[in-house]
Amino acid sequence: MSITSIVLGCAASYLLGSIPTGYIAGRVLKGVDLRKVGSRNPGTTNVFRSLGWGPAVAVFAVDMSKGLIPVLTFPGIFLSSEAGDPSLLLSYRIAFGTMAIMGHVWSFFLSFRGGKGVGTSFGVFMGLAPVATLFSLAVWVVLVVPTRIVSIGSLGAAVSFPFFLLLTEQGILEEKISLFLFGSLVTILVVYTHRSNIWRLLQGEEQSLKKKRGDDGVD
Repeated sequence: MSITSIVLGCAASYLLGSIPTGYIAGRVLKGVDLRKVGSRNPGTTNVFRSLGWGPAVAVFAVDMSKGLIPVLTFPGIFLSSEAGDPSLLLSYRIAFGTMAIMGHVWSFFLSFRGGKGVGTSFGVFMGLAPVATLFSLAVWVVLVVPTRIVSIGSLGAAVSFPFFLLLTEQGILEEKISLFLFGSLVTILVVYTHRSNIWRLLQGEEQSLKKKRGDDGVD
C-alpha cells in the first residue's frame, strides 16, 4: 500500500468536492455571487430561488457527482494494486468520500466555506449504500412535499439514514459497522451545517420554497 497514492487520492477527492458548483452557476448565468443574495449559501435551494429549476437541478447533479466519482473510480485510479481487496476497498472509498464531503462544506476555492454537504453526501452514499440512500431520499420527499421546507427534508433524510443502513446492508459485519459509523458521522455533520436552519425551525421562522428568500437546505 502506497501512502503517497492514498494522499493523492484524498487530495483529488477534496479538490473535486471543493468545486463551487452553485457559485459558478450564479456567476455564469446571472452574474451574481450567491454568497451575497438570498440565503447567502451557494447551495441548490439558493440556486433554485435565484436562478430557477433548471440550474438548480444541474447544480445538484454535479454536486452529487462530486461525491459519487471519488467513491466509485478513485480507488481504481490511485490504488489499483489494492483496490481488488474487499477488506481494503471500503476503507478507501470511505476515505475518499469523506474528503469529497469536506471539500464541499469547506471549499478551497471559497476560502474554506461552502455548502451544507447534502448533495455531495447523497452522491457518496449512492456509491456506498444505494438502497439505504434511496430510502432516505423517500423520507426527504415525504417531508418536503407537504411542508415545502427543504431543510426539514434534509435533516429528516440525514437522521434516518444510519437506521436504513442497519436495516438494508448485508455482508460482513465489520463493513456494516464501518458504514454505520461513517453514516452517523455524516449525519452529525449535516445537522451541524444546518444549525441555523434548526434554530429558525424552532422559532417558526424557516422559509419555504414558496418564498423567494430563505436559508438553504440542500447544498
